[in-house]
Amino acid sequence: MLDHDVDAEAILNEVGNFGTYQIIHSILYFFPVTFTSSFILSMAFTAAVPDFKCYSDDVYANVFNSTTMNWSPCHCKEDWFVFNQNVYKSTIASEWNLVCNKSHWLPIAQSMVFGGVLVGGFSFGVIASTFGRKLACVLSISILGICGTLSAFVSNFYLYLVFQFLAGIGESGLFQTSHVLTVENVGKNHRVFVAVLLNMFLALGFCNLAGTAWWLRDWKLIVIATAVPPLITLVYFPFLDESFRWLLSKKRYEEAEIILRKIARVNGRTFPENLSQFKIIHLEESHASTKEDSFWDLLYSPSLRFRSIVLYYSWFVASLLYYGITLHSTALYGDVYLNFFLASLAEFPGNIFSYVGMKTIGRKWTVCLSYSFMGIACLVQTVDLENYYLTIAMTFIGKMCGASAFGTIYLYTIELFPTSIRTSAVGVCSFWSYLASILTPYVAKLALYYGLSNVDIVFGISALVVGLLILSFPETKHYKIPETIKEAESFGRTKSLDKAPLLV
Repeated sequence: MLDHDVDAEAILNEVGNFGTYQIIHSILYFFPVTFTSSFILSMAFTAAVPDFKCYSDDVYANVFNSTTMNWSPCHCKEDWFVFNQNVYKSTIASEWNLVCNKSHWLPIAQSMVFGGVLVGGFSFGVIASTFGRKLACVLSISILGICGTLSAFVSNFYLYLVFQFLAGIGESGLFQTSHVLTVENVGKNHRVFVAVLLNMFLALGFCNLAGTAWWLRDWKLIVIATAVPPLITLVYFPFLDESFRWLLSKKRYEEAEIILRKIARVNGRTFPENLSQFKIIHLEESHASTKEDSFWDLLYSPSLRFRSIVLYYSWFVASLLYYGITLHSTALYGDVYLNFFLASLAEFPGNIFSYVGMKTIGRKWTVCLSYSFMGIACLVQTVDLENYYLTIAMTFIGKMCGASAFGTIYLYTIELFPTSIRTSAVGVCSFWSYLASILTPYVAKLALYYGLSNVDIVFGISALVVGLLILSFPETKHYKIPETIKEAESFGRTKSLDKAPLLV
């Protein structure tokens, strides 16, 4: 029977560290993420402001001949607006007349969903660490699906904000928990593939959103189309398993053994009955300490404290630039749906670069290059802001590098923190990421006051600083995932955990 001395990585290699079981589970956990990613960025369309004019008999008479009208913003009596429906049939701006003296509500509406994501990132990190990854996924899908759908049926704008906030809580819980769970169920040589696979699902979700928004063009229908599908996936969740690593960290050995036996059976392997060969010899002190690791233990470790601070900053910068570029893509010249679709396509080469980079030059240098090129793209754009082709090119390069940076830093963070506090640590990193996303809608206002060039310069330098700081981190390529705080601290001190004399 399993106990606290078993080496999780070694026994996973025996039952199959990446086979049929892991492929099926990864796809089933990632499938709902496709729709949740669409829900978050649907604000690019649902919160858009169509061209509008003050209501008058002449305007009303020509509203269906909108191509002949001179649409332009104006100041008039409250709620006396007629909106152009050429691009958007309906948005929250046209639904509640969020223009002119009410225009300040639009960035607030966009920030509310990201505010929920911020709260959910930390909350579900704690839930997943305490009650399990699978339960956290089920709760997050339920919250997102129910609250997101309800937000499309309310007639009160303030109630809409509440439901959007709650839906945001659910979105972040699903993304980070499903990511951690699937990475924990595969061997060290396949963690990169699983992480990139998740990002490919995200990119598919973004491309699907562009098509869905183009087809529906109504904010209520778009919200429903992105909020309901995740609920359907709950049908198969009873057949999915918990992370065996999390069960081991909680000393639930019988349940962990049941799952490992299932992994062996599905992968066509034989479960080893002689578990003594997978025992760990603790060179310094027993891992079976009566005191469990807690997130606050990071504060007492100088090396982990420094890594945590740098990672918080890295996630903040990545989110600010990534979401800023994504939401800004609909404001570029040309068709808004095509621009968003092309910006989403930029994620695929970004993910490919992330995969190739992590497999060849390692996590550290891939993160460094991704942030550095993203920063350079921001700086180059300031050379000539009036040059349309330069702006488009730098936008797509920035989005591509942003996708690579996000995907790599996520996996890098998972590998740096131990199983005992992994989801909590990732949750706190997500907190800083989503704090940045809340600020994203206000970036445009900053650009108006201080100039777009100055904002791009600050963003570019911020990304370059991350690229430099990350070079002080240890490389995690070829390392097994740390299970405890002590193992996490050993990164950079030993050649490789796998080469340390821990197994008998």
